[in-house]
Amino acid sequence: MFTSGIFIGYAKPVPFNPLNLKKPMRDTALVGIAGPSSNLLIAAILGFIVRFFGNYVFLSEIAPFLSFVVVINIYLALFNLIPVPPLDGSKVLLGFFPKQFGKIYAYMEGLGFFSIFIALFLAMLILPNLAPLIFKLIVGKSFFLL
Repeated sequence: MFTSGIFIGYAKPVPFNPLNLKKPMRDTALVGIAGPSSNLLIAAILGFIVRFFGNYVFLSEIAPFLSFVVVINIYLALFNLIPVPPLDGSKVLLGFFPKQFGKIYAYMEGLGFFSIFIALFLAMLILPNLAPLIFKLIVGKSFFLL
């Protein structure tokens, strides 16, 4: 599947105004967790289909494709949960820390493109080890065996 441990794509962030939220700190964390949660939900649904019905004739041909979609969604969820702005993990983290953390968050947000390099470095360390474990939990076998 992913032999280098790195893959790069482009995603456009969903804009929202925190001033429209009733409890901005908490609700910003909820908005931040929505994307990775949807990725994990897609991975779980398709992974369970592969796990329990992948050997049937009508699904055996598309089971590898569904497994690939599961892997992609796991990687997307884990990458987005890295707590570096502008990724969703930073918004989730912001919701759990005191308001003083907002100053650190604003500073890190100002780093711009450098923060993406930090996120990619963290992704190279974490994702290749964690994604196969989550895949195995969902699908029941290693994605290297598909």
